[in-house]
Amino acid sequence: MRIAAPIILLCMLATGASAGQYDPLFKAWGASRSVDWRLLKAVAMVESSFRPCVVSRRGAIGLMQVLPLHARIRGFAYPRKALCDPDINIRIGSAYLTHSIALYGQNGGLHAYNVGRKGYRDGRRNWKYVQRVLRWYRAYKEKHP
Repeated sequence: MRIAAPIILLCMLATGASAGQYDPLFKAWGASRSVDWRLLKAVAMVESSFRPCVVSRRGAIGLMQVLPLHARIRGFAYPRKALCDPDINIRIGSAYLTHSIALYGQNGGLHAYNVGRKGYRDGRRNWKYVQRVLRWYRAYKEKHP
């Protein structure tokens, strides 16, 4: 299914954040991690709608919905409130996503990012999440070829 451009624009406007506001950070961390910055942006859109301090019911924080435990496991020692900083959050989220993609491929990596690696290994999948991320990814690739 293809989303019409006006609907995408409406969704972006409804987020309260400029869709391009964090592009320099997505580009920098994407280049650093060898992952397409538009995929990072798509994950952030689905995870948080670009709200830098949103906290999920599971305790995931920020643009990329980083769990503090995952940050510590990846070697990032920041206080919880630092995960609201878009640069720190994208740095950690991009590291986690890149590692997940390296282990499981793009779609598997997106699943693992969403349900956790243990959940992924236990067979949990969220196809709707992956489809939403890929839909935004395609939209960003069309907008920023």
